[in-house]
Amino acid sequence: MRKLTAIFFAVASLGVSGCTDRMIRSVVINDGHIHPHEIKVPANTPFHLTASVIGPTATSISSPQIGLQSLDVPATWVTTISPRGNSLPGDLRKARTDVGPLEPGIYKITCDCGGQNKNINLIVD
Repeated sequence: MRKLTAIFFAVASLGVSGCTDRMIRSVVINDGHIHPHEIKVPANTPFHLTASVIGPTATSISSPQIGLQSLDVPATWVTTISPRGNSLPGDLRKARTDVGPLEPGIYKITCDCGGQNKNINLIVD
């Protein structure tokens, strides 16, 4: 449960980080698992995509369908602990790229998660 709480706060913090007029969609890779598995955005609307890795190994994500050749995502050990004993997600190192605008459809973003390719569905409607 503690791990899921850390992931939730990590994703939430990524969504509100930075000052921008564009919407931000974020993914976190933790122990080879991607959270969330699906991202939804409105059609014809550009957005920022951020990605973070919790753990010792950097990775990359790509999607030639949306013009993302390869985005290197740095590894992060979340070692900062709050007084309540929770890790602080603001310490995650992030990679960020601009995406879109895209036509309606379902696009695949591929993550090289520790030697295993896993997909994130990008749903544009």
